Amino acid sequence: MNRLKGLLRQLRTIFRKDVVDREQHDEMAFHVEMQTQQFIREGLSPAEARRAAHLAFGGLERYREERRQASWVRVIEDALADLRYAVRSLGRRPGFAAAVALTLGLGVGGTSAIFSLVDGLFLRAPEGVRDAALVRRIYIERDEGSLTSGPGGAAGSFVDYAVLSETLRSVESLASFLSPRPVDLGIGAEVEQVRLGVV
Repeated sequence: MNRLKGLLRQLRTIFRKDVVDREQHDEMAFHVEMQTQQFIREGLSPAEARRAAHLAFGGLERYREERRQASWVRVIEDALADLRYAVRSLGRRPGFAAAVALTLGLGVGGTSAIFSLVDGLFLRAPEGVRDAALVRRIYIERDEGSLTSGPGGAAGSFVDYAVLSETLRSVESLASFLSPRPVDLGIGAEVEQVRLGVV
């Protein structure tokens, strides 16, 4: 709770800067006045006591600047000042501002599109798969004339799939596919070769 209060107090320094500066000025003035009264009790005249109190306390502006430098508020204030300056500068040159906005838009859009593609293909589990680390691939190797199988492509059948799905008790779900291969599709002169995969 104390940490939250401290954070809110520092945010207040950014957004209510005039109020915070006035409160800090009043607090420092109070300390100077207390020191002045102490010097008067020690025998100095009011003018000498006030001067001595200012010398003992130091410059008020110095304390204000030290307070700002000691917190992360200064970083945010500087960033906001830079942002205001950039907006003013771009407002004076609208053509350049449009070019900057277009360049940033294309850069961010392109980066987002590439990341979405990489995320979908390589980082995220396929649709319906809860844990990609548990997915296994089974190869069926068989020699049936011209049809050979192995890592290059399984020459399985529905019978193989049915047998596996009945006998593999540790498997939650099973899918089967034949690797895509070229086939002729069409009639007469409109026949074209396409790659066909059976799932």
